[in-house]
Amino acid sequence: MRDEEGVVLRTDIPVFGSTSPGDADRDGTCRRLRNLVFDEDARCVLLAGAPAAAAMPVARELARLCANGGASSMLLVLSPDGTDADVQTSRAFPETANCTRRTVRITDGDRSLREAVARARAEVEIVIITGPELDSVDTLTLATFCDLTVVVAERETTIDVEVARGISVLAETAVPARGLILAEPAGR
Repeated sequence: MRDEEGVVLRTDIPVFGSTSPGDADRDGTCRRLRNLVFDEDARCVLLAGAPAAAAMPVARELARLCANGGASSMLLVLSPDGTDADVQTSRAFPETANCTRRTVRITDGDRSLREAVARARAEVEIVIITGPELDSVDTLTLATFCDLTVVVAERETTIDVEVARGISVLAETAVPARGLILAEPAGR
């Protein structure tokens, strides 16, 4: 996928903007997403990546912006092996009393996902979830727990048909994808 036209022709969701690993909010994309979170009164936001790592810079920046906006927030990183495979960028995650981060190992399928999300929601006002691939069963499960779902697709490494298919599958859940963010590949 090179640009938004490839996906727009195959889906009916808007493209919120583009990001890069070193500057997730270079064109105000994350600020617009934060405004949507606040406007919709969303307490739990799923950022589904294609590939999964594409969503991390956006998730990190969104959690920071929500905290700066006055809402306690948590970045909930879900991982099959419990390790945090986050690629460090020039803007490290600003963990504070108002903005925390937790990495959770996905062990028992739906049950462990529901428990992790429920614990996080009990602790903070806004939970930002990232980790699973767009086309995974975990993404579909998480979408049912969340108030807002956004797809983050990496340019040039992700095939537009696959992204459109993932968005279509999410459309069948309780919380279909509300928008798409195009991410520059890491290392560019």
